[in-house]
Amino acid sequence: MHALARIPNLSESDFSEHPVWRDSHGLTGTFRTFYSAERISKVWKILSATRGVANIKLGDSRTRIHRLPNRSFAWVTVDFCFETCSLPKTSNIGQLFLTPAPNGEWKIWMITTYLERMLGYPSVDELIPPTADRIRENSAIPDRKQAQFDAVVVGAGQAGLSVGGRLKALGVSYVVIDAIRTVGDNWKTRYDSTRLHTTREFAHLPFGRTFTPEYQEYLTKDDVAKGFVEWADKFDINVWLSTCLENGIWDKVHKRYTLYINHAGKRVTITCRHVVMATGGYGPKRTYPEYDGREIFKGHVIHAEDYKNSHEWKGQAGVVVGTANTAHDIAEDMVETGMKSVWMIQRGRTFVIPASHFKRYSDRLYNAHTPTATADRLSYTLPWAITRQIAQALLHPMAAAEPERYDALKKANFKVTQYGDLVYNLTVRRGGHYMDVGCSNLISNGMVKVKSDSLPVRYKPDGLECADGTFIPADVVVFATGFSGTLGEMVEDLFGEEIGTKFGTFWGFNDEGEIRNAFVPTEQPGMWAAAGTVGHSRYHSRFIALHIAADIAGIPFEVYSQ
Repeated sequence: MHALARIPNLSESDFSEHPVWRDSHGLTGTFRTFYSAERISKVWKILSATRGVANIKLGDSRTRIHRLPNRSFAWVTVDFCFETCSLPKTSNIGQLFLTPAPNGEWKIWMITTYLERMLGYPSVDELIPPTADRIRENSAIPDRKQAQFDAVVVGAGQAGLSVGGRLKALGVSYVVIDAIRTVGDNWKTRYDSTRLHTTREFAHLPFGRTFTPEYQEYLTKDDVAKGFVEWADKFDINVWLSTCLENGIWDKVHKRYTLYINHAGKRVTITCRHVVMATGGYGPKRTYPEYDGREIFKGHVIHAEDYKNSHEWKGQAGVVVGTANTAHDIAEDMVETGMKSVWMIQRGRTFVIPASHFKRYSDRLYNAHTPTATADRLSYTLPWAITRQIAQALLHPMAAAEPERYDALKKANFKVTQYGDLVYNLTVRRGGHYMDVGCSNLISNGMVKVKSDSLPVRYKPDGLECADGTFIPADVVVFATGFSGTLGEMVEDLFGEEIGTKFGTFWGFNDEGEIRNAFVPTEQPGMWAAAGTVGHSRYHSRFIALHIAADIAGIPFEVYSQ
């Protein structure tokens, strides 16, 4: 193949008109996306030389032809692999996306490169469960006032567990800490009707399938919690529970952190070289719209975080403020409980994607036959801009085929976005959409009423009054309006303003279309951020672990910043 033979000396003439290259830590030491033939060929030559690209070979997979559903665009993929000779020496996987030029010659439309492993080190993608006779790590906090680890992971949700497992796979000394009392409580303590809106095959943690076919297709919160407990126990993940990080200090000279933690009232000091913040992408501050007259309202006002169920309000009037996933789930729960009336207050247009549509999209990769690690690589190595276009090319025709679904919502006064951008909602807005698992039908049938043309401005003793004078009866008002604050602010609160500033802005896209400061080296040495969906967490956690292992070994990855 001409293009493969040209590596590592690709020139501008090897590329199509609008090429793109995304590197996932393989050559750049971070996530970078480059555009234009001139830019790609220049950076490719520089990094191929400095990293010592060698042993370039065709991959095991066959050359494959791909087409968009409307057949408006097609391409051929060619897998290849290569190694790097500079320290740390690595094994990498690449993929060429080729399209024919008018003269019939194949040109490179897109390249993806991906750090697979460090040569001479265990695989970050494999962890063998300990045998019965081995001393287990996963235990209560040791009976001492000081401890030392290479890395401390703050948060034992999907991101924290994933990072912890991958650190263990690489032989790095680590501990995962969380204030929860039991692994999985960050799911188990949510509202009773919580259920994943994505399928079981997308929900696994690293190292195989966490959820066997005995689990239902759409996991409940208790299913997720149970799976997390079983996974942490199976792989003996070192988790300290009922443990809070109170504050920390960074030693610039020795490049180490001192963390002051509280475990059930006991103070313990931990020193470490790396801290992974896996506490989620939001700050802890609940968001409430302010309405006049709160003191005269005779009903209940709660935030969705405190909502469990509507049993005590059966036969009464409920109002949910918000129209994203949580708001829809709560409204549906209110109907099923038997509340007299259920209203949703819609503050902005909402993208609705039927769960069945997303399942058809997701099942192409995440299924019982494809290893999850393979699906992740195929899904997450693409440039986000391309992922967005492919998702829309697959999902929009499904939406177009069911106009009656969206027309019914519009007729019910629900302001719906039919052709939305799911990737944007997940990576920039961090929500604001609804994966429809049934509530849209309740809205269309009038069982859940929607107020979208005027917002509440004041409480009445028995309800809410909107700006246009409309009265909405309410015995309980649930604010499904999210949270404010940022992960950077949390870092600042824990470690001080200087470190918080260096940590930087988290989430959303930068100028290259990469998610800012997520699973990449930040300006603050040894400070990492891990968050996102279970898919984000499972896949991207591998890169944090590889970086930490390389740094501990004294051969850190060099980050290309030009």
